[in-house]
Amino acid sequence: MLEFVKTFDLLGSITQFLQERRQSLGVSDSATLRPRLVNQERGGLIIYTWNDLSEDAKVVGPVTHVGVYDPLAQKHKVLWIYNQKVKIVSCTLNRERTLLGFTTLTRQDPGQDGKPKDVYQAFLAELQSLDPRVFSLNLQRHCFLKVQFLYPDATPPSRSGSARHSYMVVMLHKESIGLYQIHMARIGDRGIMMSGQPTTEQIVRKFVWGQWDAGSQRLYYIHNVRQSSGGPSDGVGHRLSVIQFHSGNKFDNMIDVPINFPFPYIRSSTRSYYADIPLHPGIPDAMLNATAVSQSNGSLCLCYQEHVSSTLRPTRTASPLQTLQEEEGDPGTVDVNYYVLMVHHAKTLHGCATGLPRPLLAAKRIVFQWFGDYLTVTMPGVFCHLLNVNLDYEPCHHILLHNQEIPTTTKPPVPSSTVTTSTSQTTSKPVISSEKSSASNSTDMSDPTQDLGAAAIEVYEPSKDRGNRGRGDDSPKTPETPSEDPQRILSQVSASSQNLSPPPGDLQGVGSPVPSPLAGLSLSPPGRLGSEVSCDVISVIDRECFKLGQVLMSCYGFSRESGVAGANLYDSRTGYIWRLASNSDSLVKSFKAAYWSTKLAILHYLILLRTRDISTMRQVFETLTADPTAPETANFLSEYLVASTFASMKKKADRETTQLLTFTTADTFRGQFEKNASGERLARVTYISLDSVNISTKVSQERRRRTSEDTWDLLRRSLRFKQMPPPSRFSHEHVLRALQKDIDTNGSPTKKWTWVNPQLEESFFDGMHTVKLTDVPAIRNSGSTSDSGGGRRSRTETVLGSTPLFLQANQTSKSEPKKKVPAVTEQLLVSHLMQHLKKESRIKAQNIAKEYITCQMQQCQQLCHLLWSIHTDEETTAYEQLLPKLDEVGTDREYQLFQIYERVFLVTQEHAFPRPSGFSSYFTALGFKCLTSSLFLQYVDRGILQLTPDFILQLLDDLDDDTDEENSETKFHIISRLSKPFAEDCFRRWHHPVTTHFTAKQQVAQVLQEGLARWRGKSEGESGDTDDRAQDRNRSRSYGSGDSRSNGSAESAFKPLSIFIQHLEDTAMEVQRQKPGSTSLMYDTGVIEEAALFQTRNYARCDLSNMNF
Repeated sequence: MLEFVKTFDLLGSITQFLQERRQSLGVSDSATLRPRLVNQERGGLIIYTWNDLSEDAKVVGPVTHVGVYDPLAQKHKVLWIYNQKVKIVSCTLNRERTLLGFTTLTRQDPGQDGKPKDVYQAFLAELQSLDPRVFSLNLQRHCFLKVQFLYPDATPPSRSGSARHSYMVVMLHKESIGLYQIHMARIGDRGIMMSGQPTTEQIVRKFVWGQWDAGSQRLYYIHNVRQSSGGPSDGVGHRLSVIQFHSGNKFDNMIDVPINFPFPYIRSSTRSYYADIPLHPGIPDAMLNATAVSQSNGSLCLCYQEHVSSTLRPTRTASPLQTLQEEEGDPGTVDVNYYVLMVHHAKTLHGCATGLPRPLLAAKRIVFQWFGDYLTVTMPGVFCHLLNVNLDYEPCHHILLHNQEIPTTTKPPVPSSTVTTSTSQTTSKPVISSEKSSASNSTDMSDPTQDLGAAAIEVYEPSKDRGNRGRGDDSPKTPETPSEDPQRILSQVSASSQNLSPPPGDLQGVGSPVPSPLAGLSLSPPGRLGSEVSCDVISVIDRECFKLGQVLMSCYGFSRESGVAGANLYDSRTGYIWRLASNSDSLVKSFKAAYWSTKLAILHYLILLRTRDISTMRQVFETLTADPTAPETANFLSEYLVASTFASMKKKADRETTQLLTFTTADTFRGQFEKNASGERLARVTYISLDSVNISTKVSQERRRRTSEDTWDLLRRSLRFKQMPPPSRFSHEHVLRALQKDIDTNGSPTKKWTWVNPQLEESFFDGMHTVKLTDVPAIRNSGSTSDSGGGRRSRTETVLGSTPLFLQANQTSKSEPKKKVPAVTEQLLVSHLMQHLKKESRIKAQNIAKEYITCQMQQCQQLCHLLWSIHTDEETTAYEQLLPKLDEVGTDREYQLFQIYERVFLVTQEHAFPRPSGFSSYFTALGFKCLTSSLFLQYVDRGILQLTPDFILQLLDDLDDDTDEENSETKFHIISRLSKPFAEDCFRRWHHPVTTHFTAKQQVAQVLQEGLARWRGKSEGESGDTDDRAQDRNRSRSYGSGDSRSNGSAESAFKPLSIFIQHLEDTAMEVQRQKPGSTSLMYDTGVIEEAALFQTRNYARCDLSNMNF
């Protein structure tokens, strides 16, 4: 479904620039280059470093260079050249490009304990001064130290390129976070320089994890807090806090959220391991894989991958009991757990991928990134979960995709588990290696298993348990800095203290194994190692993804290269920029292989986010309806109707209104599973509630002057709604309850679905659900319905074909029946909107309700068209006639269409959806062709198939009475299912003796009943006259009795019939005499005589000539 699309060769572009620069400088050194990407600033600016020969001939050996790449301008620039070789692990550039802040990692000489120590130091370098100076921040720490300049707004700097102040955040891991205000000034012709000591402010005390969001200028950090009773045994919990920075040194502490999932307790004294991850936005703790992501609509999530030990065994000797426990367990597989703290929903989502090979945890790390409104949780080549956690919807319908080819017991080939620290890769002379080449790779690439997992990750260990390891070329001696002076924050680094040559006696060594998620591979210098990625497009769960790096970092600003705006991923192993993209063919393939819950989620994704992709939707429904009898088919049809109606309403209503409409048939905040074809569980998703979320209502003066809502306002409003009972979304259950209540009040119906059958006072053929057959030519001549005017075909008709006539049939306003279900739906929706909408929005509730009913009709019609296009025959006559020929036996495709339309009928009944006007007629015609006569009549009796005027007329025309006597019986049985008035209308149109017999029998019974009532002397109200007979009297006027052939009965050749007719006339005259003006006995004696003679001649079993009358 999702694919990695190669966007840009960033590493290749940098390497080409460096080679061209070498040529322009006349450098003939054949040493290769090894650029390292360090940071990305707001606006997309990439900062990278590399070691190269200095332009100054006096300087011997390579020195460190800092360059930048602007993705918008697609240009490289050498930003600064240091006069010695250092290892920069953090680097930042201020907005005016006058200052460069950077952190170096060095190895100090062994102390009294004989163990070397890693030291992080922070520096500031002037860039636009005639005599650039380098200042030390007088900070030396054994934990990671990150520096980051603030970009107060997205506007470009002034033309002068100067500003009076620059602000920089300094993060001292496990210690504090400070805000530095650096004063700048233009001093004569000397350029822009620092004009004094910076002022500092501590904004955060101890913290254990931190991340900087350059795009939104936010600082996320996690800190330990003491818990009350009910917490862990040590009484320590964790909280996520967010600081929002504004112009100048203004900032707000926006939110404080308790973490309710298993987050490791990190002490200040705990030894930390830091990974060399390019473009990492925070503290690169190798033991933590945590990422904070947000969107402008108020969605905010903290994502965390739970640490699981890799295949590395501890160096100490294990006890016999521990060894036995490990052997009894299954060391080959493990569950990968991740957590997504959804602050905007006040919930935590817990995802678990089960039964994965344990070495995969060392080969890959989970990547968390937005993909539209979905949050992707991806372990490339293994699984990809698209989590529907957007602010606008309650979480549900997560798409869980897995590579089911990965065995759960056989370990995939992965590289050696030996961990090499960054200080162990040394050479006899300074070597500048290129990520383009693997020649300088210290890992033996002759092993083909290296292709699956070799990663460009370097782990920096503190000095503990390192023995006598020396310094390598990547860790030269750092400039000596004076001791920290409380009165001096900056100390200028003197030139005399800059020792350019590495100290003698450097040693190589291998550190002890590091039990971290990054520790399962042999680490090598960044570069394209082993097998190259063979194609530019890779499925996220394809084994080809094993050739990507161990960690993919998010980056942005490459819209010119990719042609698509949004976030991208940088792979340090290949040096490429990749972006996530959705592929229709891959989506259909994933749909076929997924479990039914994931299939439903993919369908939901297609409806809401890819409404115009009709072709993919058709392929999905081809798979769904291949077996119409599957129990899940109804769920998919229901989801399509409800979700597509919501998607259509989103285009026509505001956000406040759509939040009151149902968007899915599934239960939200409910767990979900994914299984393979053999029924084994692959993944599960559950939820945990948050107890409290503290969000600031105190904002800075600048935010009070804003004219529109920002992310925090939307988040604050969402959390405010969580504090009160949320308004329920309007659902079909409201309509069903109202209809059931009406049925209980008026009495239980005799049939299951009788409440949807319209009752008309007009003649049966004056109009019903569909148009009459006489109106079909007018429809055909007017052309098919199209969404785009001017005779052009709509997108839907381009894919599905022209709309068949039965879906084009419209009701005439003259005979449009009163539809109860849409009327009740409209009434209840108006009441629901009036109850929950704001006062100024209530005036449009009536229009919204009408538009909602229209959208329901349109989506149901489109669903019927979609299913019809899949299962119809190529030689269909649906474009020329309203209904198929009823004298032909149904084909297999027609039977499949009937089965799927039966599901449509039941789903529309269950969800109170209006159906197209011609659906009932076409559905009944399919049932007549595909079912046996007895089964067809059962469907009619149960109300599933409705006898419409169009079907009855088609039935009377197509079935010949002369060729088969069963046709007459079939017609009679079908028409007899109608109500009495409607049956009479149908019998009048059927020119068959049975209709004459039926009419005569009804008229004789009426006259005799009236006569019996007269002789008994009962009143008119007690005569048993029913409402049906009242309707019969109105319809009997068309016959009249003026042309009765009973006059002159003396001339009748059959005396018994004449006497009977005379008796009827006398009875009728007596009734009319007693009730002057009564028209209750309008009858036709000619019809009665004809029927009597026909019955006597054909069905009398005795010789009437011998009888004495």
